[in-house]
Amino acid sequence: MFVELLMIIVIMAVADCLSTLKTIFISKKFFQPVYFIVFVNSVIFAVVISKVVGTEQGIYYILAFALGKSIGVFLGGIVENKVALGLLEACIFFNDKTKMSSIADQLRRAGYSVNTVVAFGFSGKKRYVVETTLKRRDLKSFKRFVKPENGKERTMVVKEISDVYGNLKANI
Repeated sequence: MFVELLMIIVIMAVADCLSTLKTIFISKKFFQPVYFIVFVNSVIFAVVISKVVGTEQGIYYILAFALGKSIGVFLGGIVENKVALGLLEACIFFNDKTKMSSIADQLRRAGYSVNTVVAFGFSGKKRYVVETTLKRRDLKSFKRFVKPENGKERTMVVKEISDVYGNLKANI
């Protein structure tokens, strides 16, 4: 019985990891792997649920089922962070035009598509913004360009975007 319970936990962890990835793929509009994931997940669910319902010691199997699902969601989050699908828009804010230009040029040399914008902050004070679109998996390497200054982190806003059209898409 212990081995069966352990198998249910492992199988449900894999199944729920797949379910988490399915949800992420659908939200990112990557439909190709979703069909396979749904099929595999359905087979797993049918096999496991027949085992859970068909035993006299159902409470243990139900708990193993639930524990496996919880572990699966956790694992799915880890896998999703490793795969890091999607696009981001990052905006870095500066008070100094020279520093803004320097960072923008470094980003361009590194292959990022960059726009610079003049904005106005509190009391109309000039602010300078570096905007770029990047792959989510590149965020860690992108952040190395945004070094703290005088012990303070720079202000950076990162937003998830659904798609990019036109020439910029070829650069991403």
